[in-house]
Amino acid sequence: MQSSSAQNAVTADNLNPGGGVPGSVTFGTGGAKQIAFPDGGKITDSANGMTLIGGGANKTVTVDGGWSAGAILDHGDSNGTPNQRSTYPVSINRYVVEAPDNGASPDTVPVDSKILNDYCRDEDGCWVSLYMRKFDANDVMAGVTARHLSLGLVVNNKQVWDMRDSAANVSYGTDNNGAIEHVLNIFSSCFLTDGEYVNGQGNGDSTGFGLLNWYRTDGYYNSPDMTCVLIIED
Repeated sequence: MQSSSAQNAVTADNLNPGGGVPGSVTFGTGGAKQIAFPDGGKITDSANGMTLIGGGANKTVTVDGGWSAGAILDHGDSNGTPNQRSTYPVSINRYVVEAPDNGASPDTVPVDSKILNDYCRDEDGCWVSLYMRKFDANDVMAGVTARHLSLGLVVNNKQVWDMRDSAANVSYGTDNNGAIEHVLNIFSSCFLTDGEYVNGQGNGDSTGFGLLNWYRTDGYYNSPDMTCVLIIED
């Protein structure tokens, strides 16, 4: 016995092109390996690869969780030997940390060390941007962009970092070496720092990094609405 349609099905050995679940999904016609949804979203698998199209007017595809893309790695020996080629998955992620104003007694907002390592300690490093949001009455947003941060190996529990910008300015530092050092500084108001601050007082060199919204006594950039925003992109 065979049913041409089913309200509920555990498995289906054969599906006709163009069939599907009315109002929910439609299978591709002409033998195409495709699943289409009523709002325009579509998943298509072909000899050229897989295509994912978002639904709705904006055709937006949203990924909740990690997202990786294939990357090609050519490894040479600097001695004329042909490259050894391999592929590896590269994550495409963004991590945002915000530090609001807390007057003259700010605490550092911790930056997740695991996320920082996952994003920055790989083949292609990470990009770090630091912004000030609403630093004046005109709701102006200023920032330091296109800063590349690469983290070196951990040696004796000390994490070495090297920050470079497009002007080739270089700043070196070592985390957990007993000295407070700032990786990024914008207008002496927002800091990506390896130091820990509690109630506006430096509490020494912490393990890891934090975002600090600093109170300036000269009246500049200390609007109570000002927020420091750190963006790390892999």
